Amino acid sequence: QAENTATTPLPAAPAQPALPDRYVAYVFDDIHLRFEDLARVRTATEQHFAQSLAPTSRAAIYTTSGRVTLDFTADREKLHEALLRLGPVPNAAPDPDGVCPDVIGAYEADLVLNKQDPQANQAAVQELLQCLPPAAITRGTVEIFSERALTANNFNTQSVMSVLASVVQRISVMPGSRSIVLASPGFLLLSGLHAKEMELMDRAIRSNVIISTLDARGLYNPLLGEAASGKDFLNSLRMRYRREAADANKDVMAELAEGTGGKFFKNDNGL
Repeated sequence: QAENTATTPLPAAPAQPALPDRYVAYVFDDIHLRFEDLARVRTATEQHFAQSLAPTSRAAIYTTSGRVTLDFTADREKLHEALLRLGPVPNAAPDPDGVCPDVIGAYEADLVLNKQDPQANQAAVQELLQCLPPAAITRGTVEIFSERALTANNFNTQSVMSVLASVVQRISVMPGSRSIVLASPGFLLLSGLHAKEMELMDRAIRSNVIISTLDARGLYNPLLGEAASGKDFLNSLRMRYRREAADANKDVMAELAEGTGGKFFKNDNGL
């Protein structure tokens, strides 16, 4: 009888899980985002995770206020829970006495204090008349409230830049492709903080980290909701500054994206 020389095949080795090769940090600017905009971008992010998070991708969630932080993970449930915790933090620098809060915007205050714009000063007086008696409004009063607006703006802006710098440092040690997506309505970066912006972009470039930015307001119209105030109001200096401020707030978003090889998504509701 012939000897059976057939050998039993060895069991197949178990498939090795694919190693992560793509890391994306999502930074939500909850300091500057309004509730309705934050809710829309949160819904869009949920859809993005459901449709586009590959097995070899890892996502992290951060907020500019620091209230929500989730390190890199592929766990959809953890990502979902982190998104549910997102909420707006209107101002990281509280008004010291609560009088006339947010009456003078940062853009207008910059025109008053740093550019000595007489029209902006006149507009600021009209703004303060909403909450102060005429006798209380002097040149010094306008300067005090303008300084408060700039102090609050710079405090908030520094918070955003500090968080982005920390995220760049965290993601820079990861293997594979590394990118950051900043979802924000934009913010006013005054001349004193441009050095921090350049430092941030330089660190990102040296670490091969791409920063893309997304205007979370979508197709934004600064006049929306003001039509009932009448044509005179629409043509006022106040509305002009609101339009100009909206454009100025986008500058930093464009600069961060263009300076690091990313993309700036704007003027579109398809978040």
